[in-house]
Amino acid sequence: MYMPIGIKSRNFLIRVILLFLPCLSFSGRAGAEWFADAKAGALYEDNLTRAFDDADRKKDTAFLSAVSAGYYYQLTGSDGLSLATDIKSSSYAKYSSLDNIFYGLSCALKHKIGMGTQVPWIRIYGSVSGNTYREGLKDSGIFGSGFHAGKQISPRGHVQAGYDYEKRNAKNPVFDQESSRGSVSAGYSLTKFAGLSLGYSYRYGDVAIYYAPIEEKKSAASSSAPPPPPLPYVISAGGKGLTQAKANVGSFDTLMTAENARATTHSFLLDISLALNRNFHVDFGFEHRETNAWGRNYPGNLLKAEIGYSY
Repeated sequence: MYMPIGIKSRNFLIRVILLFLPCLSFSGRAGAEWFADAKAGALYEDNLTRAFDDADRKKDTAFLSAVSAGYYYQLTGSDGLSLATDIKSSSYAKYSSLDNIFYGLSCALKHKIGMGTQVPWIRIYGSVSGNTYREGLKDSGIFGSGFHAGKQISPRGHVQAGYDYEKRNAKNPVFDQESSRGSVSAGYSLTKFAGLSLGYSYRYGDVAIYYAPIEEKKSAASSSAPPPPPLPYVISAGGKGLTQAKANVGSFDTLMTAENARATTHSFLLDISLALNRNFHVDFGFEHRETNAWGRNYPGNLLKAEIGYSY
């Protein structure tokens, strides 16, 4: 697996590790216990470019792997603190420039309002992470925070709602992103071993939208015409639907313009989880996404299948 870690990303990773080391001093305390999870699977996406024109839409399958490990501390009868580190990788079948490694730290505090298994709970979290790509333009440092609340409404059913904020500082300003997302979901245990969940999320913030360069479209009739040169960064005031930065990139084995735009995204999710035994489970997910920017709609569909192990 390709692991493109440059000097900037390597220094960021070192700082992340040093930040996590003091947390290990709590490992000997009463109520502290290890947890670990691992996943492997595949993700298919039919509009990686978030493009409007059919000719500009690129599809591909990514092979995924993820490992998470950390400590959980039972602070009181109603409060728990978790500290975790995550490493994820994505390797694409066709567009290898999208291959990437994600690594980060997260801290979360969960509070139960009352006693028992069906009382409401609130969870707040913060995270710091890095994302390194084979194509270095997207290399990013990421800060995230948010809160979620939920309740077990019956022995088989639960509901959850939350808010997430994320800020991504990329090597190239085209891929800088700041976003807010609200979500709701409901889950139901069909049997002892099978669960179904439905969800919806609304996201407002920056996205990268790709399209064939205007110069290339104008000269498409001439096969001998040279490709247009890379665009300079174009920075402007960032209002809703307004361009903040754009540049020509070769992420999809052909020259395309990537443009940063403020957009709204509606996502509809369906997930099915099957428990194989006490530790292993299989998950299947479908997401339909509608992104709106510049008065246009950019639809996309995602399919995911994973096998996971929890300790």
